Amino acid sequence: MAKSTVTTPLAATEDLRKGTYAPTLIASLFSRFLGALAQHIEAERDIQDVDIWDAAFTGWLREAEESLTVVTTFLRQIRDAKVTRASDVPLLRLSVLADALLGSEDPNDFMRARSLLAHPTLFRCIEPGPVGRRVCALIDTALLRLDELADLDAYAPDLPMLTAERELVLNAA
Repeated sequence: MAKSTVTTPLAATEDLRKGTYAPTLIASLFSRFLGALAQHIEAERDIQDVDIWDAAFTGWLREAEESLTVVTTFLRQIRDAKVTRASDVPLLRLSVLADALLGSEDPNDFMRARSLLAHPTLFRCIEPGPVGRRVCALIDTALLRLDELADLDAYAPDLPMLTAERELVLNAA
């Protein structure tokens, strides 16, 4: 009686992509958006405490405007991309929120949009494994960048506390 013997290594018969992360279009664009947002924040920090009407700073002002154009272009591309995986949904939601923050005309509008960050279930990735870990890292980085954006005078200059926040502070005391 013959015994069967496997001569092919088990690793050779398994899917090589199993357990790896393959980014979707939205995830790839979102990653590039985060880099562009970091550059925009730095450009805005450069002009925050200078006289932007001074001719010596026109290059800095132009750089800040160009970096904002790059950021908004990425946001538009993300919104136009098709959701192909469940992990794209929180990235898309964060993109819409970032667009609202960057486009806010009034500091109170900025704070209202920023208050949506208090709802963590909107921006949670529930996929397990490498995909979930990568998307969670993108989300964490985005949240940090949006906090940095809120520190800039161009977007949220010394805002008085919103009514709900004021009540929370008074109730805690």
